[in-house]
Amino acid sequence: MINWIEEAERSSVMENDPEKLREKIRVRKEKISANYQANGKAYEEFAGLVKSLAERINNLPIEYRESFGKVNFRKKESKLNNSLYYVSASSRYRKRLYTGFPAFFRKTSFKHIRVAYFTISRHMGMADIELKENRLPRIRVDAGGESRRNRNIRRKDWGRKDHIFRLDINGLDEKTAMDIIEWIAFRREMETMAFFSDAAQPTS
Repeated sequence: MINWIEEAERSSVMENDPEKLREKIRVRKEKISANYQANGKAYEEFAGLVKSLAERINNLPIEYRESFGKVNFRKKESKLNNSLYYVSASSRYRKRLYTGFPAFFRKTSFKHIRVAYFTISRHMGMADIELKENRLPRIRVDAGGESRRNRNIRRKDWGRKDHIFRLDINGLDEKTAMDIIEWIAFRREMETMAFFSDAAQPTS
């Protein structure tokens, strides 16, 4: 069994040996291609479900999506040709934080971002889903063009999360798509999603 020390040593060797790195990428691309040939239809159907739900949300009256505006759905090119899709939305809010003397507690503006990426995995029959969430404090730019951000804002107030899941492609159904879209649209928390709390745990 390969332990983390051996894995770190191999990664270090790869970084210093371009030929081995190219070979590793080639093998990974071949595995992804084989997975897509065998399971691409089911995977693309799932992508279509997510896209359809995003479009339905964007067609709702503004009062139902006032907090985030629109859900963005895109397909992106990737070096691994792993059929990369992503869906995202963002909202803005103000939070009262301690900012130090003499301000004490002051409301600070944040941008709350949620993004879900999904790709064909190099593991046969599997897809990788990455959920990323971040809260970014507002950065002011002064007359001289320099950025000014309150340095007293603690990073734990940002609420950053990043998890990757490896899921069975045949299990990617409408419920999975709805979980993702409801999270993107700020209707549920990440930890309440079925595949987050089930046996499928986050993977590296």
